[in-house]
Amino acid sequence: MAILKFRVYFEEDDSIYRDIAIKHTQNFLQLHQAILKSYEFDSKHAATFARSNDSWLRGREISLEKYDRVYKAPPLIMEETTIGSEIKDPNQRFTYHYDFARNWHF
Repeated sequence: MAILKFRVYFEEDDSIYRDIAIKHTQNFLQLHQAILKSYEFDSKHAATFARSNDSWLRGREISLEKYDRVYKAPPLIMEETTIGSEIKDPNQRFTYHYDFARNWHF
């Protein structure tokens, strides 16, 4: 069973980060919950992951739910999507957007 390590850092200040280890069989909801716990955030706000590349261009979203907005492609749902299924190479990147009102990016 593969254990993956994600370094999750705040876009505005990369000295603020958390390292999170998670199994490849776990889903993005579990990763989302681990991020919330590590930063001591509440679960009241919307959040979404997106596939990314070396230039941090956002790809398909992986969301808590389908939000009322326009998507390029329908989002995957966090609870239904395993982390391992979205890892395309060992250096796969994701962005994480938490609290759409405050617009926090990781």
